Amino acid sequence: MIKQLFIVLLLLCFANTLQAKGITVEDIEDKLELSFSESFKKELTKPLRTYNNGRGNKALAVAFSKGGQAVMGWLVNANSEYLASIAAIQSCDAQRAKFSIQSPCEIVLLQDSIIPLGLKMRESAARDSELLLWKIEGEVGTIYLGGSIHVLKPTLLPLPGAFDEAFIQSDQIALEINPLLEADPARMSARNRLMSAAPDSESLKFDRKLKKRLKRYLKSQGVNYKQANNIHPAFLALQITNLRIASLGYTSANGLEQHYARNAIKTGKVLIELETPEFALNMFANLPIKTQHKMLSLVLGSIENSQEATHELVQSWMKGDVEQLYTLVSSAFAGLDIDIAGQLLDDRNALWLPKIESFLQQNKTTFVLVGAGHLGGKNGLLNALKNKGYEATRIIMPNWDQPAP
Repeated sequence: MIKQLFIVLLLLCFANTLQAKGITVEDIEDKLELSFSESFKKELTKPLRTYNNGRGNKALAVAFSKGGQAVMGWLVNANSEYLASIAAIQSCDAQRAKFSIQSPCEIVLLQDSIIPLGLKMRESAARDSELLLWKIEGEVGTIYLGGSIHVLKPTLLPLPGAFDEAFIQSDQIALEINPLLEADPARMSARNRLMSAAPDSESLKFDRKLKKRLKRYLKSQGVNYKQANNIHPAFLALQITNLRIASLGYTSANGLEQHYARNAIKTGKVLIELETPEFALNMFANLPIKTQHKMLSLVLGSIENSQEATHELVQSWMKGDVEQLYTLVSSAFAGLDIDIAGQLLDDRNALWLPKIESFLQQNKTTFVLVGAGHLGGKNGLLNALKNKGYEATRIIMPNWDQPAP
């Protein structure tokens, strides 16, 4: 869980969004670079009026057919953004099934923001993309090194065929941690222990401004302040961002790790973890209290900007811009007082490197899949392996939708 939450935190920390009060059909067409049929414009006008007049948390989802037909679902006045989003997608899914539309529903409006469509992102990637996937051969073994996004939405699937081919060719799969063990009782117990704070903990003694902001946000999401007042601030920030990104339609269930971990179980491939979940959790649990408070404040101040930030990060991943990804991820923590990015990226890369090198000493092929931010930068895994004398050959597939060779 912690890795998915970590990526979610990164998605929240940069860029501005289009805020639209009294959103019109034309606003949506312009932002999404779409041209609706006249019939759908008429269908959308009435619910859009209801949406604009709705108070509290609200969301609207749409699904488009290849022939141009569209259906939608929405909810206003929900207890939380997440519940509004789930209800909107469920309502849209019911209409999608009724009219036999194959493409998944996705969130188009969340609160007063217009959300970039995964379908349009796929079109852009199909025109101009390089995959975050490299092949590295040692004297004995071979690895495929891939950069992942831990959370995706259904309209960004299926994945390019080259990723599947790397999986097929590999004897074993190496992930940061095994996401299928998230519900393991021992791991859940360790997670709860590290995340929990005693009522009199110094970490929960917020200044007046931060406490007021936190109470206001939690109330807006139907959560009583006391319910969240037993979690260390760093983990509270991660949970808030996780729910926000899930409200946009991005979930770990659609991420690369979940997909290939499930397939590894189905095909009998060995699953290897590069680190323990406790190691990643401890990095956040051991942050200074001042830093945790700043992190929480940063998240609360960035929530409304998350949709454009998510769009920027996912597009960079789909286009294979490894250095831009590293810059986006590392700069996300620039406002904090310690080098968290160095700890979460560079330090972990150094710890993983010996294990990744060991795969090259085995008479096997290994598919190594890590967060995309770990590949770029002077201390990224690609440079680290190059400095060890290994040559990484990029897998070229300019068409995102191209099937496996």
